[in-house]
Amino acid sequence: MVNDFSFSYGLRTLTLTRQNGQRFIAPGTLIIAPLPPKDAAKLLEIFLLNDRLLRMVVTPVVDGELQTAITQCFTPVVAGGGLVIADDGAMLLIHRRGWDLPKGHQEPGEPIEQTALREVEEETGLTDLTLGSKIGVTLHCYPTPRGWELKYTHWYTMHSPRQTDLLPQHDEGIEQARWCTPQELKMLVDKSFPTIRQVAEMALDNTSPVRPT
Repeated sequence: MVNDFSFSYGLRTLTLTRQNGQRFIAPGTLIIAPLPPKDAAKLLEIFLLNDRLLRMVVTPVVDGELQTAITQCFTPVVAGGGLVIADDGAMLLIHRRGWDLPKGHQEPGEPIEQTALREVEEETGLTDLTLGSKIGVTLHCYPTPRGWELKYTHWYTMHSPRQTDLLPQHDEGIEQARWCTPQELKMLVDKSFPTIRQVAEMALDNTSPVRPT
């Protein structure tokens, strides 16, 4: 038996599942039967080049061979990030090509918890962060001059006094950093990237962590 496996590209999500495809029927969703692992690149081409898709669901997937073949088409990258909660319950968002949460690449030899703290500090200007619990891990892919990468981002809750002198890291494309209520956060990320919605929902609902499979 295998668990669901999902990753995103922009606003699109690819899901491999053994569940009945009927439960995924929705506008913008394409449901297809699994291809052989040797055709993983062909499946990815359908997903990556069809910009009219919101979600592609491959089902029924009964073993991990297709997932392995898909992930081998990418260079893996590890990153860390966080959802910062202030003492008064306010939550921090940044705006970078849409509403987002601060995150960044892991340095060689750096513990992932330290990566998450460092990146949030660098991208927001916060100086008094305390690491909280782990939310989980999300996956998303993107093209680079070196080829396609698949980023595994480890997410944590973090706590900080509510600083008013936020310093968004403009050289990383961050236009704004702002505090908002949990209700505002949920509304702002509703049309953001799938992984950001996923992290926000899991943190706000306080349910089981997000895990790649």
